[in-house]
Amino acid sequence: DPNDLCKIMVATDAIGMGLNLSIKRVIFYSLSKPQLNEQGEKEKNYVTTSQALQIAGRAGRFATAFPDGEVTTFRHDDSLVLKDIIHRQVETIKRAGLHPTAEQIEMFAYYLPKHSLSNLMETFINLSQLDNNLFFMCNIENMKFLADMIEHVPLPIRVRYVFSCAPINKNMTFVCSMYLKYARQFSLNEPATFDWLSKHVDWPLKTPNTIANLVHLEEVFDCFDLYLWLSSRFSQMFPDKELVQSIQSELDRIIHTGIRNITKLAHQVDHLPDAKDHIVKNSRLSSLC
Repeated sequence: DPNDLCKIMVATDAIGMGLNLSIKRVIFYSLSKPQLNEQGEKEKNYVTTSQALQIAGRAGRFATAFPDGEVTTFRHDDSLVLKDIIHRQVETIKRAGLHPTAEQIEMFAYYLPKHSLSNLMETFINLSQLDNNLFFMCNIENMKFLADMIEHVPLPIRVRYVFSCAPINKNMTFVCSMYLKYARQFSLNEPATFDWLSKHVDWPLKTPNTIANLVHLEEVFDCFDLYLWLSSRFSQMFPDKELVQSIQSELDRIIHTGIRNITKLAHQVDHLPDAKDHIVKNSRLSSLC
């Protein structure tokens, strides 16, 4: 919006996924990001030439107010690295990733009715024969983890498969507990309504005043994301998409207010010479009492 007072947008690398915004300059805060390799292990590497061009290409898009785009880096030392990355030849995609489809898992389940979903996926991968020059098998450990979490919940195999594809960080305990509750509610053939969801996340929520409270609200936000993801696949069982989108926007405002308040408090503490010592002494005394 050219009339908006705010002229700066902070975004993740997802901005490279085809958004045609009126942007004059893109600034890379960092050129590295954690990625999963074929073994499912985390590695921190520089963005690829393709990724860098996609992100930088958001500046100066066709039919915007800025016909010529600019790109730079937040840190001066990264500017030469970015220049090198952008001028490299784009790597040719040599192999494509594959993983079992719902139809293939259903076929396996027909012949192996007593196997769990994670066992079916593991069996499929072990029996698969690939042309390793053209394809590789995608990592499905997260799918297996989610499948095992709801294995005891009575669900049709296709529904179980869809649930196992949910975009969940398995390290978020509260999100995982809500994932299980969603599955149980589905198994009872009871829609997960707005009232049901509000009850399980204790909505409405208060503005966080500690980091722990802030982290919890971020997990609740992810629970709403999960609801919306399931709603796009099972609209009758997760019927209140618009209401959840509305409270998710409200939660976003609550989180931002909490971040500002906590940041102000931390800033005030940093500027009080004896404040840190006072906090440390009090915490020690509390631990001794």
